Amino acid sequence: MHTLTNKATYHFDKNWALQYNYGHNFKAENYNDTFCYGIGYKEFENFNPTNAGQWGASVMYRYVGQNVGPTPTYTMDAGTKGVAFSIMGNPLSHVFVWLNYELGRDLINHARYDEVFTRLEYSF
Repeated sequence: MHTLTNKATYHFDKNWALQYNYGHNFKAENYNDTFCYGIGYKEFENFNPTNAGQWGASVMYRYVGQNVGPTPTYTMDAGTKGVAFSIMGNPLSHVFVWLNYELGRDLINHARYDEVFTRLEYSF
């Protein structure tokens, strides 16, 4: 697959940051772009699993073209676009919790969807 990806993050201060991700597949004719941009608060990326009490939140707009990557990006299915609201944190040392709500549309038939995604990870 001939793809190009990039990521940029701008931190306003230690609590707020803007983030942008982009991907493009040069071999596909349709739905060949994927991008995400949004704002994050506190530790919305790069958690240290040993530090209990960390948390973060983000609001992201995501457009996930179905012909960009071999697997879906984030939690959204390939071929969708929408807004994702996330809260994540380390309630205990070596335990990571992620709650995500997404609201959007399918790119092909424009059907509405919403979904809730949760993840619980243990790190040893």
